[in-house]
Amino acid sequence: MAAVKRYRWLDIIAEADEDVTLTVEWLSGSGSDEAVSRGAASKSLSAFSMQLITADGNVIQSAAESNITLPTESVQKIINLEGTNGDYIQDVGCRIRISDDAQDGSWSLEGMTLGFQVLPHATRRLG
Repeated sequence: MAAVKRYRWLDIIAEADEDVTLTVEWLSGSGSDEAVSRGAASKSLSAFSMQLITADGNVIQSAAESNITLPTESVQKIINLEGTNGDYIQDVGCRIRISDDAQDGSWSLEGMTLGFQVLPHATRRLG
């Protein structure tokens, strides 16, 4: 039996090699792939170059004496899962849909945690 839960937040860790805006939508647990979301948020990931250094602060260089850089950003974003009416969604399940506006760049989802609370005295459903 499944209990009704209040879904509060989604914590994502993502990485991008180009500037990209991710759109995160949340749907009812039984919603179809084409269903209208119950809420959405957009979060921007900005790529930047990070230079590698040693523990004592010296720059690490290649054999050709050029600097080594990593053209990615790994960021953590917390998204409140509020519905279009401003309330947190309550359902037996929650589906997450993530899309982007990238034309050429790429991004990856490295981790995700969904925060929820089981509602006291909530009715349970079979199935």
